[in-house]
Amino acid sequence: MTENTQDPEAGGAVDTFYAAMRKHYPYTDKVIDSFIAHTKADQALSHEDAFLLMCKSVPPLSRREVNEALNVAKNMAEHLLLFMEGIDVFYGSFPAVPRLPCDLSSE
Repeated sequence: MTENTQDPEAGGAVDTFYAAMRKHYPYTDKVIDSFIAHTKADQALSHEDAFLLMCKSVPPLSRREVNEALNVAKNMAEHLLLFMEGIDVFYGSFPAVPRLPCDLSSE
């Protein structure tokens, strides 16, 4: 979801995605902030078509190569889903959400 685009509609989809991530995984704010900062930095560097350019740089693939690539992407997505759900399951066993670690500015 870090496709860098100047298109307001597509940009809105990215905002919607990160808003949902914040809602469902509020303890990942700092990670999400870093993804958003990275996207904005890329946009400032005029990398709005970075993903498209990467796709265009790949030569035509055989059916076998496409299947291998899709399987890798599917496995990574499933791994991430299990990881994120594991966090929910682990912290769901606590009667209250554990206190977030403090930093020097919070004390």
